[in-house]
Amino acid sequence: MDESVEAVFLFKSRQVLKVSPALKPWRGLSACRGARGMIEWRPGHAARRGLRACAQLRHAPNNPLKEPRR
Repeated sequence: MDESVEAVFLFKSRQVLKVSPALKPWRGLSACRGARGMIEWRPGHAARRGLRACAQLRHAPNNPLKEPRR
């Protein structure tokens, strides 16, 4: 991994808790208390999508990652 990444931390409800842009490879460190998930993207991807703290993520209709049935 030679490129920087962007980390998006999420609550269990898929609400964005924090966006950490441009974490350096092997040196970047970011944590977020209360986060239940994290997505790694190329730097700037969250900004292009308009994601920031308190934004709500939703699944695309054809997304293979679905919630388990209860």
